[in-house]
Amino acid sequence: NSPAYMAPEQAAGRLDAMDARSDVYSLALNFYEFLALRHPREEHKTMPGMLAAAVSEQISKTQLFADFTRAGAPAAFAHFVKHGLARDPAQRYPSVRAMRERLELVRDGKAPIECPITFTQRVLDGAARGANHHPFALIAAYAIGALAVLGGAAALLIQHAR
Repeated sequence: NSPAYMAPEQAAGRLDAMDARSDVYSLALNFYEFLALRHPREEHKTMPGMLAAAVSEQISKTQLFADFTRAGAPAAFAHFVKHGLARDPAQRYPSVRAMRERLELVRDGKAPIECPITFTQRVLDGAARGANHHPFALIAAYAIGALAVLGGAAALLIQHAR
């Protein structure tokens, strides 16, 4: 691997600690760069600097979400990448297959809800799918809501007129 894509255990020379989760880390860095349109450690220009950063610097959630937001990548993808970039290999996806399965959940809008943003996306995506499958039910719901608002406004006007 290029030093820019090494897992911390590999960059530290702990080859005995390397396994599929090291590949997960490298793949997550590739996803990061692809989705955020920048490498998270691009400020390190030399090989020793890149290796030292891989060993000692955690890519912060703040940086990850800022880069993804700036690039317009969905929050669910930021969470997906975040799990692959855990410094502790035990906290990463156990395999590239497990990582792919999680990516498919993200793609299908079924990834676990991990923050208010992913909750909102799940609710809105569900509403959009419902509207596509049942447009007349959506129109009826809007009509009922409009009638309720109008009825409430009328009741307030009547009460205020007394």
